[in-house]
Amino acid sequence: LYFSPPAVGDIFAPAKYCDEETRKGIRYPKTRACTEARVSCPDPENIVGTIVRYCNCQTAKWDPADTTNCTHKWIAEMRSAIQRGDPAEQISTRMAADLGSTLNRQLYGGDITGSVTLGNDVLQLARTQYAALTDRNERQTRATNFTESFGSSGDYLLSPKALPVWEELSTLMRIDHASTLMSSLEQSAILLADYTIDKQKKLQYKNWGEWL
Repeated sequence: LYFSPPAVGDIFAPAKYCDEETRKGIRYPKTRACTEARVSCPDPENIVGTIVRYCNCQTAKWDPADTTNCTHKWIAEMRSAIQRGDPAEQISTRMAADLGSTLNRQLYGGDITGSVTLGNDVLQLARTQYAALTDRNERQTRATNFTESFGSSGDYLLSPKALPVWEELSTLMRIDHASTLMSSLEQSAILLADYTIDKQKKLQYKNWGEWL
């Protein structure tokens, strides 16, 4: 096989750069092609992590920013609550409120992945806590409160407003977390069915599920 050598002009061509850009209030510095820029996530009082954005080798244009490492601090607070064994319905209610508030401001990839992981863990906590209850009415009340708020979190995560953030995730990450989320939502409905006395109990959400 014969390969022609690169043209002299290609060897000595000037380096390509992505221009400095400000997007969604975040400034990305001028960056050489084939390298990445790392900038702190905005609002450090409420958000931790680093945004990574790659300068494309071929086009010297910015690829979409990777925000999967940007996470609101309430995610860690909910993680601590789960580890302490706080009542699952209280965690779920707080999580839904924080997620709704975050969605109205700015949701990041790390908020999605963190929320999905939290949801799976708090669901397991709920099953453990409710299985230990002997009062059927208390068990139904707590399971209902949990499932309602858990479903609200799912509604927020699957809302049209959250879709652009899902699209920032890699394909494998998006499929994995979407599958986990849907499974958790289905399991939360099963939990309510297991512990409810009122078989006519109905829940309705805009973005997932049907009347239960």
